Amino acid sequence: LGDLEQSIAGLKIIIDKESNDASVETIIIGGFSQGGAVAPLVAKLFCGEHRKIKAVISLSSWVLDELHDFCVKEKEKDKGHCSIPLFIGHGTMDEQVSDKQSEAFLNVWGEGVSVINRKLYPGMGHTCNKTVEMDIIKFIQQTLHD
Repeated sequence: LGDLEQSIAGLKIIIDKESNDASVETIIIGGFSQGGAVAPLVAKLFCGEHRKIKAVISLSSWVLDELHDFCVKEKEKDKGHCSIPLFIGHGTMDEQVSDKQSEAFLNVWGEGVSVINRKLYPGMGHTCNKTVEMDIIKFIQQTLHD
């Protein structure tokens, strides 16, 4: 948990800095593997405070218990969640993190399937490729133009 707290604190410093920069209009938080697990949590923790957070990208990842617990508490308070589009990319042959693990985002994220874009890549392992990169570019373009 110490490493997670350090990651969150480090990302908060960056988000604070970028949010206070008038030339920055949009913040997109993303990561791969463990970073892809941390990115959605960070977005949920700080989206109320930082309205410039507009999207999250999670690749070859899973739902952290902390994200699950946070979203459950938000639902119980009937506070609602920040509506942040989420892109999930996962290879079906990922030997380190099963693509079934990223499916949990569909139940936890909270805003409905319309803001979640989950793509599975047949035959791809725990990696990224040009197809994933192109899908991320499309996601960002669609998200920022909506």
